[in-house]
Amino acid sequence: MTDPKFLSLLLKSDKKQFFALLTTNSTQTAALKQAKLLAGMSYCVLGCAETKDKQGNLVQLIKMRNAWTTGFWEGDWNDSWKGWTKQSRDAIDHQSKEADGSFVMSLQDVR
Repeated sequence: MTDPKFLSLLLKSDKKQFFALLTTNSTQTAALKQAKLLAGMSYCVLGCAETKDKQGNLVQLIKMRNAWTTGFWEGDWNDSWKGWTKQSRDAIDHQSKEADGSFVMSLQDVR
């Protein structure tokens, strides 16, 4: 489960259209390598939302963008993941499968 204060801060920042960044650890760990994320990289937060997954469980999603358009998340909620629903795509406004550098992760995976 994620920290409710962190989620609240992200949701408030998103609503007020504040600028936010998330940064990965500066050391290339096995977890980062497996997830296809880059060490020491800052990702712009484009939005966040609470929605339900296919099983009806509440999930917190965060949409980010890598300005270099390399190193995309390949876990749950990646562009081709089979668990997407129309409701979840609409909630986080992630319709495109273009290589624009944006990707979605659950907040639990971010932490």
